[in-house]
Amino acid sequence: TAYEIPKRDWSSDVCSSDLASVTPLWTGVEVATAVLFVIAAFAAPDAWSTAILAPFLGILLALTVVDLRTLRLPDAIVFPTAGAAALVILVADLLGGDPSVVGGLIGAVAFGGGMWLIYEIAFRAYRGREAMGFGDVKLAALIGLVVGSVHLASVAVAAGSTILLGGVVGVIALARGAVRGTALPYGPMLAAGALVAVA
Repeated sequence: TAYEIPKRDWSSDVCSSDLASVTPLWTGVEVATAVLFVIAAFAAPDAWSTAILAPFLGILLALTVVDLRTLRLPDAIVFPTAGAAALVILVADLLGGDPSVVGGLIGAVAFGGGMWLIYEIAFRAYRGREAMGFGDVKLAALIGLVVGSVHLASVAVAAGSTILLGGVVGVIALARGAVRGTALPYGPMLAAGALVAVA
């Protein structure tokens, strides 16, 4: 027996209000990504660094949006980004470019390890409740890898800026009525700290 598969107009399934909210958001993301690419081009000391920093900043922006909307930093984005960044850093270092493998490794261990300690302390403080997502730890390691490969001292700037921004956001949240234990996305603070360090 032959069955006819009915044709479906997928566009009719999308609510107009959804389109109205999503389209401006991603348009803004595209514009912001272009701005970040320009920042990377001016901030990077050489072409290799630009090749690393430009897509890195764009991905941080995407992760910021995802974390704000879902409170998650997907491994499907973080891990491939870390692998690709490590590969480019290695090639650049071998060919005499400015990025340094040693600087990247130290940055990843320092920032990622520091964030892991904070994660453990926060986790214990909340008696088994997750006070900080482990995705934040992995993102911190990624930021340390990339920023450290370009300029190791800037990892400290990224960490300090992240802590400062996190404190400000926490105070604002409490002032607006948030209670202790309220989930707040930390990825945007990490991303902003990285941008401060790079710029």
